[in-house]
Amino acid sequence: MRAGWGALLCALAVAGCAGPEVTPSPTAPAASESPSRTPTAPPAQVSPVSVPTSPPAAALEEIRDDLGERGVTEPMTVVSADAVTWPDGSLGCPEFGIVYPTAMEDGLRIVVDAGGRTWDYRFDSAGKPRLCEPEASA
Repeated sequence: MRAGWGALLCALAVAGCAGPEVTPSPTAPAASESPSRTPTAPPAQVSPVSVPTSPPAAALEEIRDDLGERGVTEPMTVVSADAVTWPDGSLGCPEFGIVYPTAMEDGLRIVVDAGGRTWDYRFDSAGKPRLCEPEASA
C-alpha cells in the first residue's frame, strides 16, 4: 500500500509542476507579428576604427625616448600612423591579469621601424604611450 501512495504523490507532484495550460488571446498579436518583440543578435566583437593620420611630433619624440631607453639608437622610420577608436582601455593590446575600462578609447597607433625591428606603439586619449609587444612564444 505504501508503494501505491508514493507513486500517487510523485505523479501529483509532477503534474503540479507543469502549471496551467496557456492559450493565446484571440485579440493579442503573436510574438512573431509584433515588431517590438524581434529577437536581437548577441553583441558582436567590436573592432577598432582607424583612420590614417600624420603622427604628432610629441608622440614621435616619446617613441624616440622609449626606444633610446631600450638601447635602440638607430634612426626610426614611421611605417604607419592611425587615429584609432579602440573598443576598450586595452588599446587593442591587453596584458594578462590587467582589468581595463570597457568604454571606447580614442587614441593613436604608430608603428615604426628601428634597429631592424618593427615597434607598435599605442597612445590613449591623454597621449600616454604604450609599446604593444607580441606575446612571447612558448
